[in-house]
Amino acid sequence: MVAQTELPYPPDELRRRVGQPGDVPSYDQVGKECRDQLLAALPADWSFSGRRVLDFGCGAGRTLRHFADEAGEAEFWGCDVDDASIAWLREHAGDRFTLRRVSDAPGLDAPDGHFDLVYAFSVFTHLSEHWAGWMLELHRVMRDDGLMLATFLGPEFAAELAGEHLEEDHVGMLVLGAGRPWDEGGPCTVVSRWWLEAHWGRAFDVLGLEPGGWVDGRARQGTALLRKRKVDLCARDLERPEPGEPREPIALQVAQNVMIRDTARIAASQAERIRELSTSIEELSASREVVYSSRSWRLTAPLRGFAARARRRR
Repeated sequence: MVAQTELPYPPDELRRRVGQPGDVPSYDQVGKECRDQLLAALPADWSFSGRRVLDFGCGAGRTLRHFADEAGEAEFWGCDVDDASIAWLREHAGDRFTLRRVSDAPGLDAPDGHFDLVYAFSVFTHLSEHWAGWMLELHRVMRDDGLMLATFLGPEFAAELAGEHLEEDHVGMLVLGAGRPWDEGGPCTVVSRWWLEAHWGRAFDVLGLEPGGWVDGRARQGTALLRKRKVDLCARDLERPEPGEPREPIALQVAQNVMIRDTARIAASQAERIRELSTSIEELSASREVVYSSRSWRLTAPLRGFAARARRRR
C-alpha cells in the first residue's frame, strides 16, 4: 500500500491554479487543513471503511492526496473542470483514485446514489451560473441520507472582495466579479447563512453551519454539513426566492447594484488592456518602420532576394 507521503506533488503551475502561494509547504498545509475540517465535521462514529467518497473540484489533488491511505479501504473519486490537473493526477495517482474530467455545465459520469460522502472545498464559492444544477447533480449521485460538506464565503468577505461592508440581512447570493477571467481569479460567490439554509435546504437538511471569516490574518471559508433529502427538484426550484422572506427583495436589489458596478469596472479594465495592446502594436510598427528604412536593410536586400529564390528552388 502506497503511503500518502510517497505521492508526488504537482508542478508549480498546477499548484498555483487553486489560488494560493504555489510553494509546496503552503499547498500541503492547506490540503491538510481541508482534511481536518472534513473529519471534524463528520459524525463521531463515521468510518471510511467500505464507503464511496467524491472530491468535487479536486484540482491536482490538494485535499485528495491526504486521503491516499483511506483509499485502501474506501472508494475515492475526484472530478474537476481542469484538463491538466486531472491528467496529472490520473498519471501519478490513478491507481488510488477514480478520476473524472467535468465541464462547466452540470453532469458527472457516476451512477445514481453512488456516494456516501461528497466534499467540495472552494467550489460553490466560485459557481454562479450553474450552482443550482451542480447542487442537484451531486444530490443525484449521493445515496439516500448521504452527507456533503461544502464551503462558502459569507458576507464578511464582501468588504475584502467588493470594497464595501454589507450586512448579512442585505445579502442573499451575491456574485462579485461576474465575467472576470479565470486567470484573474474568476468570480467569487458570497452567500448569507439565512439564504443558504433556505435555498440549499430545499435539497438537503442543513446539519451544521460554521461561519468563516479572518483567523490569524488568514481567510477561512465557512462550512456547511448537509444531508440529502428525498426530494425531486429542478434548478429553478433551488433558485426561486424564498416565499414570505422579507430579506429576499433587499438582497436581490443589492446583488443587482453590485453587478452593475462590477460590469462597469470590468469594462473599464478591458478598455485599458485594449489601449495597452494598441500602444504596443503602434510601438512595434514604428520599430519595423525604422528597420525597413535603415541603410543596412537596403544594402542587404539583394542577399535576401537571393536567399528567397534559393528556397523556392528546393
